[in-house]
Amino acid sequence: MGKFKVGDRVRCVNDDSTECVKAGHEYVVRGYDGEFITVDLVHGGQGGMSDWRFELVVPASGKKFKVGDKVVLITDNAEYGSKGDECVIAAADRSGYRVDFTTGDHAGDFWWVSEEKLSASAWTPKIGDRVLMKPNSAWACDATVGPGTVFPSEKEGYIIVKFDGDNGFPWNVSVDDIEPLPVAAVAPGALTITAGKFYKTRDGRKVGPIEISRDGDVAWGNSKAGYATVFVDTGLANYEGEHADDLIAEWVDEPAVIKAKYVDEPAAPAKASNDNETPAKFKVGDRVRAKETSGGRSILIGDEVVLTSVDGDYVKFENPRNGRTDGWQAYRFELVTPSTPAIVALIENGKPKPATRPVVHASQEAATAEAGRLALLHPGQEFGVFVLADSKIADVVEEVVKKTVLRAA
Repeated sequence: MGKFKVGDRVRCVNDDSTECVKAGHEYVVRGYDGEFITVDLVHGGQGGMSDWRFELVVPASGKKFKVGDKVVLITDNAEYGSKGDECVIAAADRSGYRVDFTTGDHAGDFWWVSEEKLSASAWTPKIGDRVLMKPNSAWACDATVGPGTVFPSEKEGYIIVKFDGDNGFPWNVSVDDIEPLPVAAVAPGALTITAGKFYKTRDGRKVGPIEISRDGDVAWGNSKAGYATVFVDTGLANYEGEHADDLIAEWVDEPAVIKAKYVDEPAAPAKASNDNETPAKFKVGDRVRAKETSGGRSILIGDEVVLTSVDGDYVKFENPRNGRTDGWQAYRFELVTPSTPAIVALIENGKPKPATRPVVHASQEAATAEAGRLALLHPGQEFGVFVLADSKIADVVEEVVKKTVLRAA
């Protein structure tokens, strides 16, 4: 018989450091022989482990919160967490909830907390949130505009929402006019998962930059608040029903605020940064610099290479270490801007006096640093930076001129 049956939801409690099944993750039993459990693996296929490594997840009934709800600790948790820490409900059983901490000393970690220690967080719309017009709002007669998306607003106390049913026209509304779109109404499958972009999970985390498996089936991304792995065609994590890791939208960062220069001048919102903005386009022949180190360390951060092929978001180049043709995602590189050579020369009476064979610095910045060093060594003397703005060269060319002359007949 054994302690489980096919269809049971179970939680791994000991993964023995394997990569295919993770401690703390929940799975559905696909096969069971009384000793060994078979489950769906995160990266596709099936596999499993001995049943003692799992525990039964008891279905929650009559629970106050549901998966994805934002909550706050109202008292210190003896095991983990402090009063005031904000969390997101990730799972539930009869003992309480598994919460993912989003603020406080344990942000990015999780723990199990009993229901009496939690309270619902006050909802504050954030940039990129999907919302609905409340039926009893001042705009109730226009509630047929359907769901909308929150955008940055310059008007204090108001929120800009662009509703799908109104061709994206911006509405100035208050928080009392709108309510969050239920997560069940968000269709993750409508998303196009693209490598290099950032996405919002069902519980509000930012994950990315997204990487996609070689077979194109699975995508994953890291964040300060955790890790999410989903199927590319649906955006859903490998769980039955809704899960906190499901991707529901592309991520849009909230705008920074530019401080006022004068006392009476109001602060102004800056343009929101967006990690999903289209990266700079590369072309064959561009010199680019690696912004990070590859997993196999064949490319190190700071390495410069010349592109030999550009195919969408994937580029190829000659590896500087082994001379072989290698490739990587374009977003992992930045364009190397060509520098202008410059020299440093002593200036006396307003006239430059360069050395007979001056040191040619690779850039104006390097020459400026050298001029500063020399000025400190020789107080009272002026050193100037001279940039090669243009150059000319002439060659001696012999020309043969043909002309018509008369001769005797």
